[in-house]
Amino acid sequence: TGFFQGVAQTSFVFDPKCIYDQGAKRFIVLALEQRVSPQNSGILIAISDDADPNGNWTKYRIDSKATIGGSSCWFDYPGFGYNKDGLVITGNMFTFGANAYKGAKSYAVQKSGLLSGGTVHFSWFNHPSAFTIMPTRIFESVSTRVFGVSIKNSSTFTFYAWSSLGGTPTVASKDIAVPAFS
Repeated sequence: TGFFQGVAQTSFVFDPKCIYDQGAKRFIVLALEQRVSPQNSGILIAISDDADPNGNWTKYRIDSKATIGGSSCWFDYPGFGYNKDGLVITGNMFTFGANAYKGAKSYAVQKSGLLSGGTVHFSWFNHPSAFTIMPTRIFESVSTRVFGVSIKNSSTFTFYAWSSLGGTPTVASKDIAVPAFS
């Protein structure tokens, strides 16, 4: 488990992502973990204590195993966005073993707990008809939303807006017709 030793519950850690949050002046690392037997799926988050990645890191784990339509599922292929108030982590849900697709899921994580090294509060949202939602990274300090997009079909995109990441998060979505593509 290397870098995530102490919070990871499996030895299979994958899909790492790293961003530098310009507003908070911190590095944030995200990775996933998964095990088929016994079933386990988690989102691993680490945040540096300052702008120097050689210093101390606080690490967290969010259990991302979910039951969808009676099947146990694991979280894969993360998208990773943020604004001044929080993080948005998106992923696709697959059944353990058979890897049948069961929709997408997003997590809205309050940044205040991450920055203080304290308790992290988050909300999650199911997106049953979405596949591979990619959220934005908002560098300026006034935006209260994180936006995202997924391809619904060959002539429709779905756009998302996560709001109130520092409080009680919500997400709205809207399908937009686009010229047909293949």
